[in-house]
Amino acid sequence: AVVWDDCDLPTTVQHLWSSRTLFGAGQVPCYTPHPIYVVTTKENSSSSFYDEFVQALMQKVEQTKVGRTPNEENIDMCGLMHATQLHKLAAWVQQARNGGAKVETGGNINTQMSSGY
Repeated sequence: AVVWDDCDLPTTVQHLWSSRTLFGAGQVPCYTPHPIYVVTTKENSSSSFYDEFVQALMQKVEQTKVGRTPNEENIDMCGLMHATQLHKLAAWVQQARNGGAKVETGGNINTQMSSGY
């Protein structure tokens, strides 16, 4: 996904969240876009837009309710299906950290789920 600095920020964040661009986690077919590129124009070249975007997106992500199955009420997404996927995803996060990535929210295994991954 590409986010331009002249976008309607609340609408863009809602669209990214609801389109599940963020939630592939290795379970969705490969056509799901994972990276989000934030583009600033010369006229509006300010790092403040990037910071605003990240803050708005993280606020939405942190409100996401994760459950065990899609049949549960009031959940936004299910957890991972297999322990193998959990360990693969945890390794990707660690690899990104080792490469200098900054994890904005989460980044750890969810220990609050009573079952599932």
